[in-house]
Amino acid sequence: NFYSQFLGKEKSTCILVSGGFDSTLLAYYWKKFVKRKIKAYTIYFDDINLKDTSFSKILSKSKNLNQTMINFSKKSLLNELKNVYKKYDYPIATVSQLAFINLYNQIDKKYKFILTGYGGDYLFGGSYNSFLYNLSDLKKKSKKKFNSELNYWIKLHSYGEYFKDESTFEKFEKKFCYKSKGMIKDSFREEVDFRRL
Repeated sequence: NFYSQFLGKEKSTCILVSGGFDSTLLAYYWKKFVKRKIKAYTIYFDDINLKDTSFSKILSKSKNLNQTMINFSKKSLLNELKNVYKKYDYPIATVSQLAFINLYNQIDKKYKFILTGYGGDYLFGGSYNSFLYNLSDLKKKSKKKFNSELNYWIKLHSYGEYFKDESTFEKFEKKFCYKSKGMIKDSFREEVDFRRL
């Protein structure tokens, strides 16, 4: 069991709570194992009343977490941007790495273990590509659900220079999905017997 690795280390373990699905699930189950008050950190960007931040407060209150809110301001972003080359010897993949650097620098040094929902998108299908693979599956099962989800995806991800429409999805599907299965075209996946996983 994942959590058993941290039992007996509760005093030196904290959790990052964003208000999203992944960290909420993590906090819920961690609280089942730990009877003491859990230290939680939440980072927010200028507007403390954003939906996810509000959810993190509700979670912290309902699970009796000791929550600290950390503001990642525009000034903090610029400071991290100036110094990031000292921490990485390769280009950063996303700007969120700057926020994490800022957050980790502000966590109390007594915490040696930090539980996060980071990476949960790969487990729960929340990443950009996972959503597109899901669309491909829906297209084969239900035209109504597919159209509804496609419109939702376009609404969430289409803006300015990153404009998206149905043709964006069709190009992705043609390149990365099998026509009949809607599965990923990937030689590694083809070699794995998923029934044994």
